[in-house]
Amino acid sequence: RPSDSETAFWESIAVYRQLATKNPEYLKSVADTLISLAFLLLSRHRENEAEEAVNEAIELYGQLAATGKDPEVALSGSASTLIVSGRLLGLQDRLSEAEAAYHKAIEIYRELSHKDPDGYLISIGATFHRLAFIQLRRHNSVGAEAALQEELDIFRKLSGKAPETHRRHLARALGSIGYLYFCTGRPSEAEDALRESLEIFRQLAEKSPEAYMDSVANRLNDLGRLQRGLQRYEEAEQSFTEALGLFRELARESPEVYSLGECASCQVSITLQELGHLYKITDRSFESEDAQREAINIAREIERNIPHRRHTFLVARMLHDYAILLRHTDRLEEAEDAQSESLHIFRELLEKSPDAYLHVYASALNNKAILLKQTDRLSEAEKASSEALEVYRNLSKESPELFLRHYASTLNNHGLLLKHLGRFDESEAAFSEALEIKRAVAENADLPSSQKGSAEVEDEDLWFHEIFYHWSDCPFCV
Repeated sequence: RPSDSETAFWESIAVYRQLATKNPEYLKSVADTLISLAFLLLSRHRENEAEEAVNEAIELYGQLAATGKDPEVALSGSASTLIVSGRLLGLQDRLSEAEAAYHKAIEIYRELSHKDPDGYLISIGATFHRLAFIQLRRHNSVGAEAALQEELDIFRKLSGKAPETHRRHLARALGSIGYLYFCTGRPSEAEDALRESLEIFRQLAEKSPEAYMDSVANRLNDLGRLQRGLQRYEEAEQSFTEALGLFRELARESPEVYSLGECASCQVSITLQELGHLYKITDRSFESEDAQREAINIAREIERNIPHRRHTFLVARMLHDYAILLRHTDRLEEAEDAQSESLHIFRELLEKSPDAYLHVYASALNNKAILLKQTDRLSEAEKASSEALEVYRNLSKESPELFLRHYASTLNNHGLLLKHLGRFDESEAAFSEALEIKRAVAENADLPSSQKGSAEVEDEDLWFHEIFYHWSDCPFCV
């Protein structure tokens, strides 16, 4: 009941302000409640009001620090404002600033933990989780894995001491690092972590379904992506179908919490898209189109109701995948319309936030090149393919564990395009480099042979790099 929560926060703030006029010690209560209010406002997409609340809280904690009476309270308050500031900066795609805020918060909590070793572990673990999400968006999977391992170690320790309190934190940490393992080519480790996470959330949901049903559904989606990537299609369909049913139930039974534009609506759209993708690769084109059309309609309605660049991005993502389906069913004019709209949105997003959207822009360019090649517009196709290749080349140098295989696939498709243009020497060089990379990736990744690829694959669709949608396809739920 977010509306009631907001009313209660404002009433509490008013009372604490009045008390603080007689006793300045109540300034901490004002600041703490402002921070809680800021988190709520962010979840309701009111970023400007959240920023105002954060700035006031920062000023109040500064006043408390200036008194010198309770430095621990002032430091703890400063860490809290850094965390909500990091979240706000992340939503604004100011990723380097968000990362710096989280690092500083962890530094403060570690300093405080010298006096109370266990007292601040929850805050440290939770901040590592948020830090990892930002690092992944900045393509730093090595740093993200280190942060997630820190989080996992903390909550395993705490869960061992107080399982009823901390098992949910442990389950979240397992799910996060498990999905990172999958996206960096370690599916065996990924499945172990995801299944342990899912089992914990199922147990928690038996006692408190309203609190943990969404966590079960999210983990099922993660497991479905893993199973699909491993070509275990029947298992993937079961996982996605169960997740979709849970998200629909959440949206139906809790309209106040899961109203349009909130977490469950975004997740219904995304799960439909995941199912649509699965149906496409298992040659069920009609079912794929039905699922993807519904996903697009939901995403468009979300964007209309709550305009935000992340909801715009959701529309673009759905259109991108729908264009691939249309191309595979030879509806090339419709495919081009969907692809063009998707690419236009990605370009606009890229201009504002290069770090956040460069990888998906490259994927869209690659698929545009495939479509142009299919319609015999080879010079335009080469231009798009060359641009995609350059982006992936740079990204693969920056973060090879995330992008090297995508660079190889784009290089492979570029080689096929060069072959059609009669530039055989360049084509052979591209094929050779792609094959060398794929062999290297295959040696280091526990993937099915078709996932490793070959130089003869003509029309390899580059799936979006799903790690960037993990935890929060609707970013307000991070």
